[in-house]
Amino acid sequence: MFLQNSLLAILRGVHCSSTHHCFALDALPLVETSSGRRLVKVLLRHHKRYLTGATDPDTRFRDFQNHVIHVKDGYWGGAPRMAHKWYDRMQRYLRTNRFSDAAHAAGVLSHYFTDPFQPLHTEHCELERVLHRPIEQSIYRAYSEIYRIWRQSDMKVVFQLSNQVGWLGDSMLHGSRYANRNYSELLNEYDLMSAVDNPQAGLNLNARESLAELFGLAITGWARVLERAADEAERDRGSMIPAQLNSPAILTSMVRGPFRLVQRTLGNRREQREIVSMIDEYASRGKLIRQVPAEVDIVHRVAAIYRKEKQWQYQASHPETRVSVNWTNGSNQGIRHQRAISVEPMQNVTEQQVTESWVADFISTDPSIGANLTERLVEVGVNHLEDLLHCSPNDLAERMNLDQVTAQVITQWQNQAFLMVRVKGLGKQAARLLVAAGYTSAESISLAPRASLHREIRLVATNLGDEPLPQGSQYPRRSEINSWIALASAHTDFSRRKSA
Repeated sequence: MFLQNSLLAILRGVHCSSTHHCFALDALPLVETSSGRRLVKVLLRHHKRYLTGATDPDTRFRDFQNHVIHVKDGYWGGAPRMAHKWYDRMQRYLRTNRFSDAAHAAGVLSHYFTDPFQPLHTEHCELERVLHRPIEQSIYRAYSEIYRIWRQSDMKVVFQLSNQVGWLGDSMLHGSRYANRNYSELLNEYDLMSAVDNPQAGLNLNARESLAELFGLAITGWARVLERAADEAERDRGSMIPAQLNSPAILTSMVRGPFRLVQRTLGNRREQREIVSMIDEYASRGKLIRQVPAEVDIVHRVAAIYRKEKQWQYQASHPETRVSVNWTNGSNQGIRHQRAISVEPMQNVTEQQVTESWVADFISTDPSIGANLTERLVEVGVNHLEDLLHCSPNDLAERMNLDQVTAQVITQWQNQAFLMVRVKGLGKQAARLLVAAGYTSAESISLAPRASLHREIRLVATNLGDEPLPQGSQYPRRSEINSWIALASAHTDFSRRKSA
């Protein structure tokens, strides 16, 4: 116990450069079961992997649409799905004695689990777009005081996990609903000007007390998850988790301590400079363009896609009308959104227009064949998108009777068309490259290892040959490929919620 407390003190003192590091460590003393304590020793012995995992979703994966649960938007967000994915991965590593990997997976899971307990991850608006990063920095810099408020208060947190199949995601949904009650209050009471010089000063006492409750929920909840994970792992293993915490773990943490302190200090200064630059741009332009934080920009973009997807689903189920939804900022400091909905009859669209539309979008993406196939397709009876998607590739190739249009080419057309129809916002070039790389569904894109997908897309883009890339070009850029993944993930999440 002495070794454990000593190591925790060192890690908390010099190795925590993120609120997620603090959550991951402060939950460990609250683990109460015997199996859970053995797991805690594993995490402390491999503390570097554990703490690295706790920030990897922000620094490596950058899948920010999976860090949120937007309570008032149908609980939109991928946090529960990712939490279940990493929980299963951690269990697999514990069963196979890959304890370093298990510690990393536990750290990643702690991030996805605790993020929805932060109010700004439960809703979004234009004001949150500006204040998100400054508030997160203020929370991190004031963490010790907020944590002390919770521990010294009379509040007792009881976090009971259910025994249902989706217990992990359910607990996150409940946490996000509780956190969302503080969303507007946190935004309205935040003192941005004071936070420029002193980040802690941006949070008044009321905000700190509200955050202290959420800290208690997140930290206690994570402790209960670790207990459940340890119990299940030992049951599946048929033996106890071998755990031994020794002095080398303390020694390595002490050796890296000075470097981590310098790194944390420089990181805080860099973060504050970027926040000041963001505030300067907002003050001069009245909006953010260049200084929008990636974690905020991605969430807002994908959330907008989700709303459009809902609109498209509604329109598909009500073919007699077209519904347009326009979101505008309220006049009161951009806090409220006003929604204007107009319903109007759909205009008539001719078969020729439909045919030309999908020919332009799908078939013309293959420069080796060209776009002059509209007349031939109409001649063989392909007048609508449904005709292309549901025909037999062999039969259509035989009817077209063109050497360059084989059954394989038609199958590629079908896959590209299907992908663009299902993943709204995906461009024709993106669909062509994804299909050529073997990704023909939203699910296969969203679940693919990101590094593998990047590598395969670059390889396909280089080898297609019909559009030579400029010397030294990085097309498609990593940011472009990441946007394709975000679009596919948004569609996958929407489909999963609809079927549920």
